[in-house]
Amino acid sequence: MVAGVPGLDVGAASELVTTNVARSYLRAVDRHLHAHPDALTSGDSGAPPSVLRIAAILADRGVTAVRVPRCHGCGALRELRHRVEGGRICDDCRRRRHATSCGRCGHTRAVASRTDTGEPLCGSCHPKPVEPCGRCGRSRVIQRRLSDGSGLCPVCYQAPSRRCHICAVDAPTYSRSDDGEPICRGCYQRPTRRCGGCGRTTRVELRASAGHPDLCPRCATRTPAPCALCRARHPAHPKARYPLCLDCRDAGHLLEPDLTEAPPVARRRPDETDHDVLRARIRDIIRCP
Repeated sequence: MVAGVPGLDVGAASELVTTNVARSYLRAVDRHLHAHPDALTSGDSGAPPSVLRIAAILADRGVTAVRVPRCHGCGALRELRHRVEGGRICDDCRRRRHATSCGRCGHTRAVASRTDTGEPLCGSCHPKPVEPCGRCGRSRVIQRRLSDGSGLCPVCYQAPSRRCHICAVDAPTYSRSDDGEPICRGCYQRPTRRCGGCGRTTRVELRASAGHPDLCPRCATRTPAPCALCRARHPAHPKARYPLCLDCRDAGHLLEPDLTEAPPVARRRPDETDHDVLRARIRDIIRCP
């Protein structure tokens, strides 16, 4: 360690190893550092977990020469507990690698459990345990368990607060950025993708599954109809006499050129206020003179 990290003395290295590495893993750390002298400065995620822990501690202490390894799958700074070909990955990447079609809802998600016949179940379809809450005593679905084994219902459970890296406010972590930084619910923005029904790049309401592609909020409410060319069922436009799926439209087929996916949005005049716009919309709805 002293030979591979500039500015690290023997006393600090010894204290770091004896405090943070179990005795049963000392030989594995020694073999890896002898075979890879730059393991703490190269950022290689294929190192043993003890070496990754040492790199994270040195980086927190301000040792600039140390590079904390990132996830081999998503590149985020997270705990890397799973080894794959080429390095180590986080829990989210492992779940995505083992994702399959749920036997109940059909969505392609990580397997939370399996039925008696072996069919996979996602986290939404997995039966949740119902038992008395350890705090309020009511029989509800258990959200999280305490160290003594008792469970907490969703009402009594309070997620730990962390500082959001966008607004810098201490709040429960709702999501994480690409770098692994916590994001609160107020700052989180759902990622946008291309809708498989209308082709717009917008917020996805229904994720792709074995039965349909990603669908936006508008296409998620449309009635599926067979395509006029390939006969594949898709969320058709309600006014289309000859509905075409997105694949046929991408191929250049267009049977109804006057049919638009989105109606034109009326532009607001510079002197219009929100109150004027609201009154105009109400007049259009009730058709007042």
